[in-house]
Amino acid sequence: MSMDLYVMFDGQIPSLGIWQKSIDELRFDLKFSSNLKIPDDGAMISALWKGRAVQFECRPCKFDALTDTYDDIDFEFR
Repeated sequence: MSMDLYVMFDGQIPSLGIWQKSIDELRFDLKFSSNLKIPDDGAMISALWKGRAVQFECRPCKFDALTDTYDDIDFEFR
């Protein structure tokens, strides 16, 4: 099974430690390897989700590219 999930940042992508802390505060059971670096141009990332090994594609992109690709979605933030 696959799904799409987009994480949006205003500005530079934070360090993995800051990202992991935010995920932990939300009580989402996803754990990155401590030596993992966020790729600049995209890569598959391994993690543990609910104790199971998972992989996901991490591909940073500009917000404009996302909204152009999904022009049927209202990205208005309230």
